[in-house]
Amino acid sequence: STWLATTIGTGMQLLCMSFISIGCAMLGFLSPANRGSMLTVTLLLFALMGVAAGYCAALTYKAFKGSQWKSLTLLTAFLYPGIVLGIL
Repeated sequence: STWLATTIGTGMQLLCMSFISIGCAMLGFLSPANRGSMLTVTLLLFALMGVAAGYCAALTYKAFKGSQWKSLTLLTAFLYPGIVLGIL
């Protein structure tokens, strides 16, 4: 249940980040011509959407009556960025 909750939390983080970034670009706040601002906003949103990731992961983990919430917190925070940095 820990891996499922971590995956759901990270997925929600990426989904929210993507939707907000695309929404801002569609409304004209971010111009595709200025790629630096798009990357900056995307990275900022990834960091801020960590709150949504933690909330969704904790909610899922609580539904499965998990007891190791400290390891869930660390996995949710470091799993996806660790895999990406490991590949790079």
